[in-house]
Amino acid sequence: MTHEEARFILRSHRPGTADDRDPVFAEALVLAERDPALRSWWNGQRAFDEAVARKLSAIGPAHGSVEAILAAARAQQRSHGRHRKLIWLAAAAVTILLTLASTLPFRIGPITETSLHAFALADTSGNLWGHKGNAPELKGIEDRLASGNLRAQASQLLELSALRSDGCRVVSVAGREVFEFCFGPNHEFHLYVAKRGDFPDEGTGANPTIIVEGRFAVATWADERHVYSLVTYAGIEALRSLL
Repeated sequence: MTHEEARFILRSHRPGTADDRDPVFAEALVLAERDPALRSWWNGQRAFDEAVARKLSAIGPAHGSVEAILAAARAQQRSHGRHRKLIWLAAAAVTILLTLASTLPFRIGPITETSLHAFALADTSGNLWGHKGNAPELKGIEDRLASGNLRAQASQLLELSALRSDGCRVVSVAGREVFEFCFGPNHEFHLYVAKRGDFPDEGTGANPTIIVEGRFAVATWADERHVYSLVTYAGIEALRSLL
Protein backbone atom coordinates (compact mmCIF):
# COMPACT_ATOMS: atom_id res chain seq x y z
CA MET A 1 0.00 0.00 0.00
CA THR A 2 1.36 3.42 -0.95
CA HIS A 3 1.17 6.57 1.17
CA GLU A 4 -1.42 8.04 -1.18
CA GLU A 5 -3.64 4.95 -0.87
CA ALA A 6 -3.28 4.95 2.93
CA ARG A 7 -4.21 8.63 3.16
CA PHE A 8 -7.25 8.09 0.94
CA ILE A 9 -8.46 5.27 3.20
CA LEU A 10 -7.67 7.01 6.49
CA ARG A 11 -9.63 10.13 5.54
CA SER A 12 -12.85 8.13 5.97
CA HIS A 13 -11.75 6.42 9.21
CA ARG A 14 -13.75 7.20 12.37
CA PRO A 15 -11.60 6.61 15.48
CA GLY A 16 -13.28 4.84 18.38
CA THR A 17 -15.87 3.13 16.17
CA ALA A 18 -16.15 -0.23 14.43
CA ASP A 19 -13.75 1.20 11.84
CA ASP A 20 -10.91 0.34 14.25
CA ARG A 21 -11.68 -3.37 13.70
CA ASP A 22 -12.61 -3.15 10.03
CA PRO A 23 -10.12 -5.01 7.76
CA VAL A 24 -10.54 -2.24 5.19
CA PHE A 25 -8.62 0.14 7.46
CA ALA A 26 -6.22 -2.36 9.07
CA GLU A 27 -3.30 -2.09 6.64
CA ALA A 28 -3.53 1.72 6.45
CA LEU A 29 -3.56 2.00 10.26
CA VAL A 30 -0.53 -0.27 10.60
CA LEU A 31 1.34 1.78 7.99
CA ALA A 32 0.44 4.99 9.83
CA GLU A 33 1.92 3.59 13.04
CA ARG A 34 5.16 2.45 11.42
CA ASP A 35 5.90 5.36 9.05
CA PRO A 36 6.91 8.65 10.78
CA ALA A 37 5.80 10.94 7.93
CA LEU A 38 2.43 9.24 7.54
CA ARG A 39 1.97 9.12 11.32
CA SER A 40 2.63 12.87 11.55
CA TRP A 41 0.07 13.53 8.81
CA TRP A 42 -2.46 11.18 10.43
CA ASN A 43 -2.07 12.86 13.84
CA GLY A 44 -2.61 16.25 12.22
CA GLN A 45 -5.73 15.02 10.44
CA ARG A 46 -7.21 13.62 13.64
CA ALA A 47 -6.44 16.81 15.56
CA PHE A 48 -8.12 18.88 12.87
CA ASP A 49 -11.19 16.59 12.75
CA GLU A 50 -11.48 16.72 16.55
CA ALA A 51 -11.31 20.53 16.47
CA VAL A 52 -14.13 20.66 13.90
CA ALA A 53 -16.18 18.20 15.95
CA ARG A 54 -15.73 20.33 19.08
CA LYS A 55 -16.82 23.43 17.20
CA LEU A 56 -19.89 21.65 15.82
CA SER A 57 -20.91 20.36 19.25
CA ALA A 58 -20.49 23.83 20.74
CA ILE A 59 -22.77 25.50 18.22
CA GLY A 60 -26.29 25.81 19.53
CA PRO A 61 -29.27 27.27 17.70
CA ALA A 62 -30.25 30.81 18.56
CA HIS A 63 -33.35 31.24 20.73
CA GLY A 64 -36.45 30.53 18.66
CA SER A 65 -34.52 29.58 15.53
CA VAL A 66 -35.64 25.94 15.56
CA GLU A 67 -39.28 26.93 15.93
CA ALA A 68 -38.92 29.48 13.13
CA ILE A 69 -37.36 26.94 10.77
CA LEU A 70 -40.02 24.33 11.55
CA ALA A 71 -42.79 26.87 11.07
CA ALA A 72 -41.34 27.92 7.74
CA ALA A 73 -40.99 24.30 6.69
CA ARG A 74 -44.62 23.56 7.52
CA ALA A 75 -45.78 26.61 5.60
CA GLN A 76 -43.70 25.66 2.59
CA GLN A 77 -44.93 22.07 2.77
CA ARG A 78 -48.49 23.20 2.37
CA SER A 79 -47.72 25.12 -0.82
CA HIS A 80 -44.55 23.63 -2.27
CA GLY A 81 -43.43 20.42 -0.60
CA ARG A 82 -40.08 20.43 -2.35
CA HIS A 83 -39.08 23.71 -0.65
CA ARG A 84 -38.79 21.93 2.68
CA LYS A 85 -35.59 20.24 1.60
CA LEU A 86 -34.15 23.58 0.53
CA ILE A 87 -34.79 25.07 3.97
CA TRP A 88 -32.96 22.27 5.73
CA LEU A 89 -30.11 22.40 3.25
CA ALA A 90 -29.77 26.14 3.80
CA ALA A 91 -29.74 25.68 7.58
CA ALA A 92 -27.06 22.99 7.28
CA ALA A 93 -24.99 25.19 4.96
CA VAL A 94 -25.10 28.08 7.43
CA THR A 95 -23.96 25.79 10.26
CA ILE A 96 -21.04 24.47 8.19
CA LEU A 97 -19.96 27.97 7.17
CA LEU A 98 -20.06 29.17 10.77
CA THR A 99 -18.01 26.20 11.87
CA LEU A 100 -15.38 26.71 9.20
CA ALA A 101 -15.20 30.42 9.90
CA SER A 102 -14.50 29.73 13.58
CA THR A 103 -12.12 26.82 12.98
CA LEU A 104 -9.99 27.63 9.93
CA PRO A 105 -7.60 30.57 9.95
CA PHE A 106 -9.40 32.63 7.32
CA ARG A 107 -8.47 36.28 7.36
CA ILE A 108 -10.27 39.42 6.28
CA GLY A 109 -8.33 41.95 4.24
CA PRO A 110 -4.99 41.73 2.49
CA ILE A 111 -1.92 39.98 3.83
CA THR A 112 0.45 42.60 5.23
CA GLU A 113 3.44 40.41 6.12
CA THR A 114 6.56 41.54 4.24
CA SER A 115 9.06 38.77 5.07
CA LEU A 116 8.95 35.78 2.74
CA HIS A 117 8.41 33.10 5.39
CA ALA A 118 5.68 35.08 7.18
CA PHE A 119 3.90 35.84 3.91
CA ALA A 120 4.15 32.20 2.81
CA LEU A 121 2.66 30.98 6.07
CA ALA A 122 -0.14 33.58 6.03
CA ASP A 123 -0.94 33.01 2.35
CA THR A 124 -1.13 29.24 2.71
CA SER A 125 -2.97 29.03 6.04
CA GLY A 126 -5.33 31.93 5.27
CA ASN A 127 -6.42 30.62 1.89
CA LEU A 128 -5.80 26.89 2.12
CA TRP A 129 -8.68 25.79 -0.06
CA GLY A 130 -8.20 28.58 -2.62
CA HIS A 131 -4.84 27.33 -3.92
CA LYS A 132 -4.95 25.43 -7.18
CA GLY A 133 -2.68 23.02 -8.95
CA ASN A 134 -0.11 24.18 -11.45
CA ALA A 135 -0.29 24.39 -15.21
CA PRO A 136 0.25 21.08 -17.09
CA GLU A 137 3.63 22.38 -18.27
CA LEU A 138 4.86 22.23 -14.67
CA LYS A 139 3.77 18.65 -13.94
CA GLY A 140 7.26 17.25 -14.49
CA ILE A 141 8.75 19.70 -11.99
CA GLU A 142 6.00 18.85 -9.48
CA ASP A 143 6.94 15.18 -9.61
CA ARG A 144 10.65 15.90 -9.20
CA LEU A 145 10.10 18.15 -6.19
CA ALA A 146 7.80 15.63 -4.52
CA SER A 147 10.37 12.86 -4.91
CA GLY A 148 12.68 14.27 -2.20
CA ASN A 149 16.00 16.13 -1.96
CA LEU A 150 13.92 19.23 -2.64
CA ARG A 151 16.59 21.82 -1.94
CA ALA A 152 18.92 20.47 -4.62
CA GLN A 153 16.04 19.86 -7.01
CA ALA A 154 14.72 23.40 -6.62
CA SER A 155 18.14 24.92 -7.29
CA GLN A 156 18.46 22.91 -10.49
CA LEU A 157 14.90 23.09 -11.82
CA LEU A 158 13.39 26.43 -10.90
CA GLU A 159 13.98 29.47 -13.07
CA LEU A 160 11.69 32.41 -12.37
CA SER A 161 11.32 33.54 -15.98
CA ALA A 162 10.34 29.99 -17.00
CA LEU A 163 7.86 29.71 -14.13
CA ARG A 164 6.20 32.93 -15.27
CA SER A 165 5.83 31.74 -18.86
CA ASP A 166 4.50 28.35 -17.71
CA GLY A 167 1.66 29.91 -15.74
CA CYS A 168 2.99 29.68 -12.20
CA ARG A 169 1.11 31.83 -9.68
CA VAL A 170 2.85 35.17 -9.02
CA VAL A 171 2.09 37.42 -6.04
CA SER A 172 3.53 40.72 -4.87
CA VAL A 173 5.09 40.98 -1.40
CA ALA A 174 5.89 44.62 -0.65
CA GLY A 175 6.52 45.22 -4.34
CA ARG A 176 8.68 42.12 -4.82
CA GLU A 177 7.69 39.20 -7.04
CA VAL A 178 7.11 35.87 -5.33
CA PHE A 179 6.23 32.69 -7.22
CA GLU A 180 4.13 29.99 -5.60
CA PHE A 181 4.44 26.36 -6.64
CA CYS A 182 1.97 23.77 -5.27
CA PHE A 183 2.76 20.05 -5.36
CA GLY A 184 2.13 16.77 -3.60
CA PRO A 185 -0.73 14.23 -3.98
CA ASN A 186 -3.20 16.72 -2.49
CA HIS A 187 -1.21 19.91 -3.19
CA GLU A 188 -0.27 19.88 0.50
CA PHE A 189 3.11 21.50 -0.14
CA HIS A 190 3.38 25.15 -1.14
CA LEU A 191 6.80 26.38 -2.27
CA TYR A 192 7.34 30.15 -2.48
CA VAL A 193 10.34 31.33 -4.52
CA ALA A 194 11.81 34.82 -4.94
CA LYS A 195 15.01 36.49 -6.09
CA ARG A 196 17.79 36.22 -3.52
CA GLY A 197 18.39 39.96 -3.53
CA ASP A 198 14.75 40.76 -2.76
CA PHE A 199 14.94 39.05 0.65
CA PRO A 200 18.64 39.30 1.61
CA ASP A 201 18.09 38.64 5.32
CA GLU A 202 16.23 35.34 4.95
CA GLY A 203 17.60 31.84 4.51
CA THR A 204 21.11 32.88 5.46
CA GLY A 205 21.93 29.92 7.70
CA ALA A 206 23.66 26.73 6.66
CA ASN A 207 20.42 24.79 7.28
CA PRO A 208 16.79 25.70 6.61
CA THR A 209 15.02 27.67 9.32
CA ILE A 210 11.89 25.75 10.35
CA ILE A 211 8.93 27.37 12.11
CA VAL A 212 5.75 25.62 13.29
CA GLU A 213 2.54 27.57 13.72
CA GLY A 214 -0.58 25.58 14.57
CA ARG A 215 -0.95 22.76 12.06
CA PHE A 216 1.37 24.44 9.55
CA ALA A 217 5.14 24.17 9.26
CA VAL A 218 7.39 26.38 7.10
CA ALA A 219 11.06 25.93 6.14
CA THR A 220 13.09 28.81 4.67
CA TRP A 221 16.48 28.61 2.95
CA ALA A 222 18.41 30.20 0.07
CA ASP A 223 20.91 29.46 -2.66
CA GLU A 224 22.95 31.84 -4.79
CA ARG A 225 20.00 32.92 -6.94
CA HIS A 226 16.82 32.36 -4.98
CA VAL A 227 15.27 32.29 -1.52
CA TYR A 228 12.63 29.69 -0.73
CA SER A 229 9.87 29.10 1.82
CA LEU A 230 8.14 25.71 1.86
CA VAL A 231 4.84 25.46 3.76
CA THR A 232 2.78 22.35 4.52
CA TYR A 233 -0.04 21.13 6.74
CA ALA A 234 1.19 17.52 6.43
CA GLY A 235 3.39 17.81 9.52
CA ILE A 236 6.97 18.78 10.32
CA GLU A 237 8.31 15.27 9.64
CA ALA A 238 6.81 15.32 6.15
CA LEU A 239 8.45 18.71 5.64
CA ARG A 240 11.86 17.49 6.78
CA SER A 241 11.65 14.33 4.70
CA LEU A 242 11.48 16.42 1.53
CA LEU A 243 14.39 18.69 2.39
